Amino acid sequence: MLCILFIIITASSEYETNSANIVVGSLFDLYQNIFSSSQGDVCNFSPSCSRFGRQAVAEHGIVLGTLMATDRLTRCNPWAYLYYGTYYEGIRDGKLYDPIEKRGQAAFSDQQSQPAEISFPQLPAPPDDDSLYQPHNILKFADFLYQRAEYPAALNEYRRYEFLVGSISDTVRQRIITCLIESERYREAMISADGIVDLSQRTFIKGSIMYAAAQYDSSRYYLQQSVSHKQDVQKLTGLGYAREFNFRDAGKYITLPPGMPRKKKAALGAVCALFPGGGHVYGGRAGDGIFSFLMIGTGAMLSYYYYNQDEDLKFSLAFATTAVFYAANIYGGINAVRDYNHHQNKRYLERIIEAN
Repeated sequence: MLCILFIIITASSEYETNSANIVVGSLFDLYQNIFSSSQGDVCNFSPSCSRFGRQAVAEHGIVLGTLMATDRLTRCNPWAYLYYGTYYEGIRDGKLYDPIEKRGQAAFSDQQSQPAEISFPQLPAPPDDDSLYQPHNILKFADFLYQRAEYPAALNEYRRYEFLVGSISDTVRQRIITCLIESERYREAMISADGIVDLSQRTFIKGSIMYAAAQYDSSRYYLQQSVSHKQDVQKLTGLGYAREFNFRDAGKYITLPPGMPRKKKAALGAVCALFPGGGHVYGGRAGDGIFSFLMIGTGAMLSYYYYNQDEDLKFSLAFATTAVFYAANIYGGINAVRDYNHHQNKRYLERIIEAN
């Protein structure tokens, strides 16, 4: 509660400068060093709520940072661990991992790049009778490293081979591209793909590179120009749509498992949140909803009590705190719905990948 009071005090400033951030940081340092240390390690999250609040205000400004920090306080309740594996998917320092980067976005992106696989025949180990400095043995050694999935080392050997012979086959170039994809050096992979002679193969490889880079619009642009690898083109196109959570278009290219998730409306989450905790409940986090209701209800009762007692200062503080928690309840309700949609889409995407 003291932490949120610090945020409210700093929110009264109408300018955002480095000086304001220094003041906010100092207040959070004061809370951490004096009040938080005396309470012990009671926070459910990593980073702690006070660190989260300080970073939120510093990175997102007073208004949004205050809402994010207050929403975090609301979520730091006895039911938080019930949502591990759904809304919180990591553990750090024995706590639920909830970084500022995830909460600072309106919707979460979980598009994991997955390099398109290019199959090659099993290659033998390099011989030990000739000089390894001969180009053909350098190539064999590069292929050996490639088969062992030692892509950075294989790339170096392929580059050395290319330097010595000057001209390389499309097969070697494709292996170089695969090494670059596995190293997430997508721009270099696209440049290397320009050297592939066959136009249809070149566009397919470029589409595969863009798919691995999670640039699915660009991937589809190149894949549609390829007249070869029709089955692979169809699969990558469908998986690209699926990774964008566009399951309806994905179903035009690949087979989808039953049980496509239904998207809940974020706007309806905001409407439900007009009743304290309602947005969280609609988003599948009843524990957070109950705690939000208790916090706002307690603040409202304190405000009413101090108002009747004509204690203006206490009434102002209680009312301001309750108002901030109520606004954060609406913000948190919207995020709860988006978290729910993201989790359901992610689970369905995993089923799609398994089926294809």
